[in-house]
This record gives sequence, structure tokens and C-alpha cells, in this order.
Amino acid sequence: MVSTRSKVLWSVVGWMVVIVFFFPVLWMWLEGLKTEPQAASSPPTIFFVPTLAEFQEVLSGDFPPFFINSAIASIGSTFLVLVLGLPAAYALAIRPVKRTRDVLFFFISTRFLPFAASLVPLYLLARDLKLLDNIFALVLIYTTINLPLGVWLLRSFLLEIPNDLFEAARVDGAGFRHEILRIVVPLIAPGLAATSLICLIFSWNESCRCCWRAGSHRSS
Repeated sequence: MVSTRSKVLWSVVGWMVVIVFFFPVLWMWLEGLKTEPQAASSPPTIFFVPTLAEFQEVLSGDFPPFFINSAIASIGSTFLVLVLGLPAAYALAIRPVKRTRDVLFFFISTRFLPFAASLVPLYLLARDLKLLDNIFALVLIYTTINLPLGVWLLRSFLLEIPNDLFEAARVDGAGFRHEILRIVVPLIAPGLAATSLICLIFSWNESCRCCWRAGSHRSS
């Protein structure tokens, strides 16, 4: 009887915590269904007739091209992070070199560089390479920013795979490509999804770097 009450109590507490954390998201969506005067009213408008007029106004303007540019840059950079980071993480986790810790620290130390310190060099480099007002420049920059984090995350997932699996695969004649595609990718699929999501969010939120890169013709 006591255990049942305890479970019910913890269930109620859990649902209360979920509601508290989810309420701002719900309120944001409700605000989007209001008219502009209703959304800006004080006190807030609780009872209202939902409308999609504000969404229609946004979608009928310049929003779609900006959204497409952001999607291309974010998804493209996330894909490159996975393609480049997975082999690097495999090498550092499964076949570590003598100074693996130094390599890992070098990777993560690139995240310590302030944005203001990299702004001018990146602009000059993009200008000399004729990459200003080019979405490909953002893909490269976002990939460079997120690649160290991607390597660290993927390596942590790879360390959970027993070495016996790789040894057995090598005995059967599996090469590097087969180890990656048939052993690593299926076993760390949740880790790949988590890494992709984190890199995608970080790329999507990088608004400052796209401002100097974008000219009058493109934006994101």
C-alpha cells in the first residue's frame, strides 16, 4: 500500500515537472495563434479565436528563402560533421595513438576561441576565396565549429562498444569500411542521432557569423 502511494506521488510530481517545463512551449504556440494586438496585450488574452493570419503573413514575405538558406547550411554542416567526425572518433576510440589525450584537447580547445577573434580572419579568408554571399562558406564554417564537439561525442559512444566485436570482425576479414557500416553505425545509431541533433541546433543558432557572410542577395 505504501509503495503504491509512493508511485502515485512520484507520478504526480513527474507530471507537474513536465507541465512546468512544457508550459513555455505551449504558451509560445498559443501566442502564434493570436492576432498581434492580442499577443501584445497586457494582461495576456486567455480566451481568443485561433487564427493563422500571422503565419500566412510571415510565409508570404521573405521568410521562405531565409529558412531554406538556414536549412541548407545547418543540414549540410551536420552531414559533414558526421562524415568527417565518425572516422576520427573511430581512430581515437578504437585505435588510439600515443598522444590521444593531446589530440582530443586540441580539438576541444578550438571551441575556446571567442567569436570576435575569428570574425576578421574568417571574413578576409572568405573574401579572398570569393565565398562572400555564398551558402557554401557557412557550411564550411559551421562544420569547423561543430566538428570538435562531434568527435568528442561520437568517441564517447564508440568507447562503449566492446573491442571483441571488432576483433571478431577482423578475423572474418572485415575491413575498415565494413566495421564502420556494419558494426559501428548500427550500434551507435542513437548516438549519431543525438550528435546530429546537437550540431543541427548549434548551426541553426549561429546567426552572428551568417550576418557578415551574407550580402544583400542572401541571408539566413
